[in-house]
Amino acid sequence: MSKTMKIILSVVGLFVALIAVSIGYLYFQFSPLMENAPPDYVVKNYIEEKYGFEIDIIETRTYGMGASPEFIVSPETDEDIRFNVIVDSSDHSVIEDDYSYALEADKEFQKLKTVIPVIKEMGFTGEENPDIRLNYNYESISLILMDHEGINFKMFAADGLDRYYTLYQLIVESQADLDNIVIADESSSYSLDLFMEPLAEAKNKEEFLTILKTYHPLIVSHELVRQLQDEAAAIENERFYFGNQFAKEHGDDEDPWLHCIEVSETAECTSAHITITYQEDGFTSGNPYFAEDLETIFGFIATHLEPEIRVETISLEADDLSGDSLEIGYEDRMKYEDVDELIAFLLNE
Repeated sequence: MSKTMKIILSVVGLFVALIAVSIGYLYFQFSPLMENAPPDYVVKNYIEEKYGFEIDIIETRTYGMGASPEFIVSPETDEDIRFNVIVDSSDHSVIEDDYSYALEADKEFQKLKTVIPVIKEMGFTGEENPDIRLNYNYESISLILMDHEGINFKMFAADGLDRYYTLYQLIVESQADLDNIVIADESSSYSLDLFMEPLAEAKNKEEFLTILKTYHPLIVSHELVRQLQDEAAAIENERFYFGNQFAKEHGDDEDPWLHCIEVSETAECTSAHITITYQEDGFTSGNPYFAEDLETIFGFIATHLEPEIRVETISLEADDLSGDSLEIGYEDRMKYEDVDELIAFLLNE
């Protein structure tokens, strides 16, 4: 056998040995997890001994290597109740269960059941399936609903208020003691929270809306944009427009160009952020229109927003989606009254 062939065989042998060692290592690491995964009877025996009833295991959840698995279980005689049992995968001992909290949630669910048929008729279902259930986290109980008609923050007061106010009244009518109702939109990432304690102060639909606005500045943002859309459009030109180009190109009219950062107790916007799309390669001192455009934008803010609504930041984003942008903060605007000096500061010149 030639010397070259011996070298090749040695390399191949080493490669095979490395693969074998790697497989052995992985087996050593993961096989204990597979062998020590708690069997169902561990949980079933624990519940029967502690509470005296048999259970169905609805789901088993694991959260990564070394984590204790969580069993979601339900009494065989009462599928309305679901609770969690956490088991140590190393010795099969039960770490904890939250049956007592599930019982408290079930008391409220029995009250809620009286209005669930009406809630479903209104176009709401449970979070992951048509079944509506309560979620609990120790002493906090919430209801998570999926809104199949969608949440229209852009025209909230006109489009969705009556429906959500009716939903709130139904929950109150049921006398279910809930902390929060979360309404998710199946077509977007938006959600609406109805916090029951502050909403209890609402004496009518108008006060209900005011309280919602304090927790959801997006509603106020859209109202302001709608009020100012004509004035904003009047100062736009071929170099800039109000809004985000990506949102505009993808038809995301739920993303307004003005975002309220803070809202007062009376649902008035007190501080905000503005997004403006500016022409490609426009962020230079050599752009003869840059100072003029900033003066125009600052004038719009002074006339229609400040001092009542303090504009904390203005984001100028390049219209070529390159990621080029300039952030103009309130303090910088106040410090550099001369726009040319402000531009020099922003461009580090």
